[in-house]
Amino acid sequence: MTLAALDATLRLYLHPEKLRESLPTLRLLTRPAEEITAQAERLLPLLAERYPEFDVRLAPCESQIGSGSLPVNRLSGAALTLTPWLDLRCLEDESRFLEMVLK
Repeated sequence: MTLAALDATLRLYLHPEKLRESLPTLRLLTRPAEEITAQAERLLPLLAERYPEFDVRLAPCESQIGSGSLPVNRLSGAALTLTPWLDLRCLEDESRFLEMVLK
């Protein structure tokens, strides 16, 4: 079964022009940054609604694509950041805590 799966995958490489549509990993790794950002923009309101206790924002990012053969190559993309509205370090100072809560 393992050899059959390997055989099927290697046969895909006989038609390199179709690789992007045949291999999900390659398709995802070759998406334009604009497409990734658009997807993040669609997800942002859903996450913000689901997690109202967090400040959800879109931020540009660079993702590492591998750790073996290409550990230094990075892909431009977008990230959704979730930041709690309350900075817990404010608990060290009562006046700062009140400032955060009454914001």
